[in-house]
Amino acid sequence: VYKAYLDYRGKSREKAQLWPYRNQLLAEAVGICLLAAVVKLPGAKVTPEAKLICSRHPDGGRYLRHDVTWPQIPVFVDGKVCHIRVSKPTADEPCCDWLLRVEVPEKNRVVQLPIWVFWYSPNSAAVSEAEVYLRGWPNYPVGLLFYLQERANSYSETGDIGQLMTGKIWPFQLPGSPGGGGWGTAVDFLQEVLQRWLWLIL
Repeated sequence: VYKAYLDYRGKSREKAQLWPYRNQLLAEAVGICLLAAVVKLPGAKVTPEAKLICSRHPDGGRYLRHDVTWPQIPVFVDGKVCHIRVSKPTADEPCCDWLLRVEVPEKNRVVQLPIWVFWYSPNSAAVSEAEVYLRGWPNYPVGLLFYLQERANSYSETGDIGQLMTGKIWPFQLPGSPGGGGWGTAVDFLQEVLQRWLWLIL
């Protein structure tokens, strides 16, 4: 019995170590898909020298180098030119997985969107806590929360855009069915989410 208990503890420890790594891998994948979604927006132009740099050895699931500035991409939204950049937050910005920065020169305006990525849908208490946290950052009107599964083995083939969102945190289920359309479906889904958000802020 004691041997079985030690085996159980060992497996639990391995699982606990795996979870942050797996969640970070998902966040990295979502970051790349976000960038691809921005590139698909109308009028998007990427300079020939733009690039992403990966590490040979991942740091806790982080393959992308974040000490290198990601490209800023001009797009055309609702008759206005916007400059969009996906990046990691700095120390003086909200703690999140990604930060989407949108500059609108015509309006002399900058809007930043914190983005969190989870494997499972956070419960209502966690979402409420995130709302309270983001209220402490008045220059960030809303944040997006993406999750892969509602619960274990509960995937969505196309993603869940949902209704018009209210509050400070907007949760969305990512497309991720094992038999679905792969990363292309995720990019299309994120493009739709971004277009809705850009339409609202512009």
